[in-house]
Amino acid sequence: VTKYSKQPKYKLKGKITVNDLKAITCKFSPEIIFSLNLGNQKLEEIGEIETCINLVNLDLRDNQIFSLTPLKNCPKIQILNLSNNLISGLDGLSELKELYFLRLEGNNIKTQIMLNQLNSLSRLRTLYLQTPDYTNANPICKVQNYRANTFESCKSLQRLDGTPQSFIDPYEEI
Repeated sequence: VTKYSKQPKYKLKGKITVNDLKAITCKFSPEIIFSLNLGNQKLEEIGEIETCINLVNLDLRDNQIFSLTPLKNCPKIQILNLSNNLISGLDGLSELKELYFLRLEGNNIKTQIMLNQLNSLSRLRTLYLQTPDYTNANPICKVQNYRANTFESCKSLQRLDGTPQSFIDPYEEI
């Protein structure tokens, strides 16, 4: 999974270009970029990431991203970290059929209907909508029966917020 080491700062001015992608990864073409860490870069727009059609691991944590639509063109993503952004909708993620690990804590996911978009991801095993200590939570995490409803929406899930599906939350109503 993603390592949380000190991330270099790139001067991206809120968005990333194809030339930026090439320079950051030292690759001559976005099609041969398999792993990309753009955490903590103050990114608002990620449109050009759609040119990285073979991405497997993408880290976009700690940015200012609100739209995930460009990711629909990166169907090979397996590991995706979108923690601490401005995300309130999951449009684009339903195309990521290889995705098995998704971090979304610290965003603005409010309703179960939003999470229903993840139901088509049959390989999704691990989802974080808050940290294991119940901090950095999306608004949906405060909703009654949050865990049960999320497991119901995302049938393939095995772990939610770092806790296995079999765990019984003492704070949740039965």
